[in-house]
Amino acid sequence: MIQPKPANWRFNGLLIAHLLAGLLIGSWWLAPTRQIWDSIDEWVAINLNGLLAHGHGWQIFWAITNARIFDLVAAGIMMGLLLLYLWRGGAAEQFNQRLAQITFIGMYLLVVVTISHKFLFKNVGRHSPSLMLEPFYLLSDLLDDLRINYKISSKNSFPGDHATVVAVFAGLFWTIANWRYGLAAAVLALLFILPRLVGGAHWLTDTLVGGGAIALIAVSWAVATPLAATIIQRLTDFFDALARRIDRRRQDQRQPSS
Repeated sequence: MIQPKPANWRFNGLLIAHLLAGLLIGSWWLAPTRQIWDSIDEWVAINLNGLLAHGHGWQIFWAITNARIFDLVAAGIMMGLLLLYLWRGGAAEQFNQRLAQITFIGMYLLVVVTISHKFLFKNVGRHSPSLMLEPFYLLSDLLDDLRINYKISSKNSFPGDHATVVAVFAGLFWTIANWRYGLAAAVLALLFILPRLVGGAHWLTDTLVGGGAIALIAVSWAVATPLAATIIQRLTDFFDALARRIDRRRQDQRQPSS
């Protein structure tokens, strides 16, 4: 059985994560460095959006990956990665610990998404590149006969909610599980973020600054404090007790009645 990580405070990690998040937000908010970010944003948006000029097949591909229903596909793939991690847990004790870990990740994601959506950067009101840049390839114009509900614009694009979810997921999985699964989650996160940038629903800084800053803070409060270790240990104890109870009940059912 893998021993649980100690439930202690790691103040250096917490401080570094908050400093990096503060530097990201500060560099985007303050005028001198904001000009640099704006130039990078425009260059990235124009060049990525230019991929839509590479033929009808690519347009169909980016339309499908920008479809709102594709978010369910992305969620299914991430869930599949979690289930693979769980399935390879081996012994019952390790299986229960991994079940506790992915349960915590799911619960924590719901909390972070709710807080970031309801309270953080609620009134920034930043328009997406598809509403700001000209000329710009719009999937709605290129594929007006394709009946797909896809996201290509936003009047409040900062921070990237899609990017926030996958970044927090990858960060938690990397630090709570192990680096191999975390690396797979990080690669998937990049792939899931890219269509929004190509289609013009988000700027690079919506993803890198907004989503990245939230992920740094959220993940650090989970793993650099006793929070994750404590909850995971309690969930593990609960699943262990539940497994023992089920096993006893099965044994009782197998015993012949006198």
